[in-house]
Parts: sequence; structure tokens; C-alpha cells
Amino acid sequence: MKIGFTGIDLQEGKTKYKDETLIALETKDKAKKVSPFFAEFIKDEFVQSDVIVVPKNNILDLLILDMDKTERRLSKLDEGDEKS
Repeated sequence: MKIGFTGIDLQEGKTKYKDETLIALETKDKAKKVSPFFAEFIKDEFVQSDVIVVPKNNILDLLILDMDKTERRLSKLDEGDEKS
């Protein structure tokens, strides 16, 4: 899972999520194989992200960015279904 973030002091890169419940089940059931969950934190790369994390006081910045992209796309379109 790719997590885009801005306005938060996080380290970029892949992180293995340590789930205590998964570890307990692995120990109890003696599983042959366990696939851990990895999350990749990406700063300011929202287009490729599955999830976006923004502090509440920075949400307006994200909305303005989205509005700018929409306006640019609309300005490049010819008349058609997508523009109406």
C-alpha cells in the first residue's frame, strides 16, 4: 500500500507493519508461511498513492491542489461529454 503524506514529519520509504494479532496467530498456529503487511510512505506523491494523510489544518492545501488539476484538465478539453 502506498501512503502519500504532507505536513507530517514521517520518514519516506517502505515500512513493515508489526501486527501483534498476526504475530500471536503465527505463534499459536505454527503457520508454515506468513506474509507481513508493508506500507510505503511517499511525500507529496498523491497521484500514485492509495491513501493520503494530511493534518486537519492542511486539508485546504490538498483541496486547492485538486481544484487546480481539475481546472487545468477542463481547460484542455474540447466540447464533449466529459466537459458538460
